[in-house]
Amino acid sequence: MLRRIWSNSSLGALAEVVLLFTPAVPAYLWLWPAVSGTRWLTSVQVGVYLYFLAGSLAIGLRRWSLSQLGLNRRGILLSLACGLAFILGRTLVLLGTNL
Repeated sequence: MLRRIWSNSSLGALAEVVLLFTPAVPAYLWLWPAVSGTRWLTSVQVGVYLYFLAGSLAIGLRRWSLSQLGLNRRGILLSLACGLAFILGRTLVLLGTNL
C-alpha cells in the first residue's frame, strides 16, 4: 500500500510535505508556548529551521541532484544572496515592529 502511494508522484509529494510539517502540530500546541520568553527560544527556533532545511534538502534530493537544486559553484552565490535578502528583510520587519 505505501509503496503504491510513494510511486504515484503527486501522492508521494503530498506525503513528503505532510511528513515535513507533522512536527509543527505539537510544536504549536506545546513547544512554542513552553519556550516563549525563556532562554531556550532561540535554540529551539534554530533547531526548527535546521529540521526544515534538512527535510527540504532530503525531499529535493529524492528527485534532483545537488547541482539541479542550485547547490553548485554557480548557484550557491545566488542562494546565499537570496538567503541574505530574506534575513535582512526579516530583520527589518522585526526592527520596524519592535518585536
